[in-house]
Formats: sequence, C-alpha cells, structure tokens
Amino acid sequence: MNHMVVAPMEVQVRYRSEPVTARLIPDGVTQARLVFEIPQLSITPGQAAVFYAEDLLLGGGLVTREMD
Repeated sequence: MNHMVVAPMEVQVRYRSEPVTARLIPDGVTQARLVFEIPQLSITPGQAAVFYAEDLLLGGGLVTREMD
C-alpha cells in the first residue's frame, strides 16, 4: 500500500457546487482515497470527482464507494 499524501487540492463533485479542499491519497495502482478537509454530505458511488489547482484541471475519477 502506498502511503504518499498528495498536497491539498480543490475538488468538485457536483457540477454546480463550489470546489472544496481535499487530499487525494494513492491506494494501489488505479485507486485513491479522497479525504475532504470538511466532511461532505451525499456523495455517492457513480458521481464524478474533478480535481483542480486554482484554474488548472489536474484530473478526475468516479466515486466507487463511501468510506467511514
């Protein structure tokens, strides 16, 4: 398991929502854990998460499960 912690970035889960601060922590080769600075409500599997550094699009992925 990779324990590297990526610097905080802005994450937008819903098209019309404001981006919020989170960390993306690699978890294996193709997955990562998204840890929000402030817990977010109603994020469900199948939603897209898009990652930004200010106005620069870093990437994105699909939410596959909710973690405690």
